[in-house]
Amino acid sequence: MMDIVVLGSGSLASLIAAKLAPKNSVCLVGSWKEQITTIRESGLVLTDLSGRHQASHIEAAFYSEASGQYPLVLILVKGWQTRSAADVAGRLLAPEGLALTLQNGIGHQAIIADVVGKERAAAGVTSEGAMITKPGYVTHTGSGDTYIGLLEGAGDELKAISSLLNEAGFKTDIYEHIDSLVWGKLAVNSGINPLTALLQVPNGFLLRDETARELMCRAAEETAEVAAALGIPDPQSIVPISDMKELIEERTGATPGSIGGFFKLNPKVDDLPEKCSVELDHIKFMRLGGVKKGGSGCICPESTLLKALVAHVLLARNEVVVMDMEAGIEHLGRGTASATDKLIVVVEPGRRSVETAQNIKRLAAEIGLNRIFLVGNKIRGEKDQEFLEKYVTGFEWLGFLPYDEKIIECDLSGKSPYDTDTSAKEVVREIVESLIEVKHEHQHMHSHEHAHAHEHRHRRAQERRQAARDFRGRVPDGELPLGRLPGRGVPARA
Repeated sequence: MMDIVVLGSGSLASLIAAKLAPKNSVCLVGSWKEQITTIRESGLVLTDLSGRHQASHIEAAFYSEASGQYPLVLILVKGWQTRSAADVAGRLLAPEGLALTLQNGIGHQAIIADVVGKERAAAGVTSEGAMITKPGYVTHTGSGDTYIGLLEGAGDELKAISSLLNEAGFKTDIYEHIDSLVWGKLAVNSGINPLTALLQVPNGFLLRDETARELMCRAAEETAEVAAALGIPDPQSIVPISDMKELIEERTGATPGSIGGFFKLNPKVDDLPEKCSVELDHIKFMRLGGVKKGGSGCICPESTLLKALVAHVLLARNEVVVMDMEAGIEHLGRGTASATDKLIVVVEPGRRSVETAQNIKRLAAEIGLNRIFLVGNKIRGEKDQEFLEKYVTGFEWLGFLPYDEKIIECDLSGKSPYDTDTSAKEVVREIVESLIEVKHEHQHMHSHEHAHAHEHRHRRAQERRQAARDFRGRVPDGELPLGRLPGRGVPARA
């Protein structure tokens, strides 16, 4: 049992207060007059997910009259109320206590930490849903995961709070880089809330309408990019469309991937390389374009066609194929690189570039693409090369391209760097030669494996034929039944 004060009188604050009340001493503190007065007089009635009603008699107070010292202060107010709530938390929080906010958005964590001290501040995200039907009555509308973490420190202090929330029925885990999940929740909200308000549509419309769905994805992706640029740790957890399916379903009312409509999974693509390419110096150039939707989310006609086209170009045509992808990992999420035999990742000296390379390695392994090579780019000296070799591990390096102003000038003037005398030109030539050597080694190994597999299949075929002869020898003439021969998976003929 713990003495807890919940700051806020809205739906989420009321839900958490009602769920904590049976086994803890809870005081709900807020500014909504009707809600506070009703709880004082009649208690707080919770309608749970099964439709059952449960009344809790908890203490309720207004901000100005709340007093006491509490080991746990939960802050669940709107963003514009954060400063006043933080001041109340500073007054009510015990010296060794902890203030935990589960508010949406960013910035309020810093306000709370400024008042109570960063060592006594914690933050979290939750996908629990609630609704106030009338003052004193709250309905639990949806259940999901809750994550909490300290703004500073290891997080041992949170174990008791995590256990307390789990015991109350909230699935809660401790997360070290809580800022990442806070930004992830913001990305989801930034993709959904503004669009539904501007378009005056329900949440589920965003997944049913192609244009709205694309705008939603772009807004969420832009939020994630801002977080990465600001140096938020563990940025891969910020990508919400593919990693937070349960939250999307709860917020939109539609399961990711179930957009509706019919389309072919095996579209005709063998004529596209000729119809859609431009040839220069015996090299065909074809621009695939991009599908700006999470690959592990909805399977749309565009990504299906793109995947089929890439597979055809890589597998069915006897050509050398070079696919130039955008910086990032979206193409691997869709699996469009699954047919390549080598993946070359260009990485620059910088934390974001290193994190992207590690993400690409992880996603590539999930689709069976393990032959990954690295090329260092924009290397200013030994310090940059040493940085990459230290922090990007588990890869094979092909080479390091030096930083060269001439390459930038070529880009500005629209010229090919290969037609200009640059310091990187010789390095590129060496990288190509090493790739050719690796290709030959791979082909030799593949030929050896193919010969071994062919010998194994030949030996197995001989064993099956001998087993069939032995079987026939044990059966009198004319009595061979219709059935399956030993070692075979097809019906035998008498």
